[in-house]
Amino acid sequence: MNNGKIIAENGGLDFFGEGIDMSFDLDGDQVWENGYVGATGGAISWWPNGVAMVSYGNPLHLEGESDYFGGTSSSGSGTVIQVGDAHVYRYPGASETILGVASYIWDGERVGAPGVYFDSYVEPNAHLVIEGDIGSSALDGFDGTVHVREGAVLEVQKDWIVEGTLVLHGGTVRGGEIHNMGSVIGYGTVESDFINEGSVIASSAELEGGIDFTGTFTCAGGTCTPDPCPCEP
Repeated sequence: MNNGKIIAENGGLDFFGEGIDMSFDLDGDQVWENGYVGATGGAISWWPNGVAMVSYGNPLHLEGESDYFGGTSSSGSGTVIQVGDAHVYRYPGASETILGVASYIWDGERVGAPGVYFDSYVEPNAHLVIEGDIGSSALDGFDGTVHVREGAVLEVQKDWIVEGTLVLHGGTVRGGEIHNMGSVIGYGTVESDFINEGSVIASSAELEGGIDFTGTFTCAGGTCTPDPCPCEP
């Protein structure tokens, strides 16, 4: 698709299997150049093996809620821009959801509301792998809110900056170093090395209490509740 746009105003879009169909049920590996996919009355659904190939300099804009159900949803040297809420689900028999593009701008601003960003949810027992940068570069912080549900895994393989909010609901975050300049709240496990320049608020929950940091925790002027932070030299 070259400079193309697909919009479903009263329903969703489903990306399936391994054909080459370019109808509303898009199948298989598709090449997108400056593409827009939008759904204003439903979700853009990425099913296992439905892959968008995105080349450098030709971003794919996802305008509307996106639902991911496992497999490699996108790959290539380009950028996917998420302009809408995202949900990652565990689908029976499917592998983890992999976003394999060079950069995934996860926190698109709401239209007409500058500074108001979208939410993302890694739902219970789902596993999301982001292989590239979160944002336009490694220095572009994540400004939105991501929820990691019970038993879910968020794996960001490159170092990333949290300028928004990371909410743990009993899930796990792993991968590259996290530089927190925003807020990390809830209960769960952070396996990544962690630099805290923002706030960490561990909540008491029915199942577990607190956030377990298993990587190196570096204090850089941030705060922790309860105090003190688990700083390491």
